Amino acid sequence: MNWSEEWQKLVINSSLSRGRNLFFKKNFVEWYDLQLEHNGYPGILLDKVRYRLDDSSTVLDVGAGTGAFAIPIAREVKKVTVVEPSRKMLMRLCSKMDGLTNIDVVAKCWEDVSIDEIGMHDTVIAVNSLYRITDIMTALKKMLSVAEKNLYIIMECRSNFYKKIWQQLKKEEYYPPPSFVHLYNVLHELGVIANVEIMRIPRSQIYLDIKQAVRHWLIRLDLQPEEEDKLREYLLSCLKEKDGMFYLEEEGQSAIIWYEKK
Repeated sequence: MNWSEEWQKLVINSSLSRGRNLFFKKNFVEWYDLQLEHNGYPGILLDKVRYRLDDSSTVLDVGAGTGAFAIPIAREVKKVTVVEPSRKMLMRLCSKMDGLTNIDVVAKCWEDVSIDEIGMHDTVIAVNSLYRITDIMTALKKMLSVAEKNLYIIMECRSNFYKKIWQQLKKEEYYPPPSFVHLYNVLHELGVIANVEIMRIPRSQIYLDIKQAVRHWLIRLDLQPEEEDKLREYLLSCLKEKDGMFYLEEEGQSAIIWYEKK
């Protein structure tokens, strides 16, 4: 099997690609940060990365989001460069910097960033940020080129809830995005024998009220307004209410793929 070609097919055909990309929407970014705080994210995943860092390290965060990794890492290392195309995400990240002056921001997609633009870094990390990149071979080659010591890629083992709600509301087959298995094998095609560890992490969803839950999934699934009542009914059957807020309790898993250059 050609794993990079398989990755590309899965990205193009993925139900994620046919749903709405919400990472550029202010309401979604606020909800996204609420999930991180509720689950104590990144928790032990961050510990795995900082194990090989010290106060002289330089770190590149590809697809940094709202800074779940970049902000705490910047407090412990010499310099962090974040690459993030969503200005809404970057605004949220910058609001958390709280006096930090060692974070450089590149507001671009990874595919559009040149090596000269970002330079070399001791460690490169990419956390749940590669699912929409079709040319994964080129993206990984660039990461390996700028990583002087370590490469960390973290990918979620996808939620069953997304598949269930997709099939229930869209009434069509759900096609998953590529997984860590595909990523590992693309690295292998590049001659990189990486390490893999699967870790259990909290991954509950939280909504301030049922209106937020309905609005979130109405947009995320790209549903029509007339489908709102059906969506609300389904969500009420899945979510648990406590103190006016709504929760979906799940135990998540994440794959940590790392490679140490010799």
